[in-house]
Amino acid sequence: MALAAGALAGLSATPARADSGISCQEYLVPVTVPTPGTSMAGQLCVPAGGASVVMVLVPGATYNSAYWDFSYDPSVYNFRLAMNDAGYATMTVDRLGTGRSSKPPSATVTAED
Repeated sequence: MALAAGALAGLSATPARADSGISCQEYLVPVTVPTPGTSMAGQLCVPAGGASVVMVLVPGATYNSAYWDFSYDPSVYNFRLAMNDAGYATMTVDRLGTGRSSKPPSATVTAED
């Protein structure tokens, strides 16, 4: 799967939300493979003071971004929130076929793309 250069630059985002000063924006990033119009969903969260490092959090197998942003007892089980509280920006993504990302026919999505 190929992302266009500077894919996040200039994309419109949904309104930010805040958890203890953390600013989050959701993105739909166009990808060139497997078919035109395909996009991956992601959420960029930045701590209140900003950050110089962005952790890209990609869930495995058939999980979606909720794997990193678990809502049950967030102070204990939410990795994304813990990393934001530690001063890291995070980008959680939904792989193709999961969450808010496009769901192209499975025959068009291969390991080589």
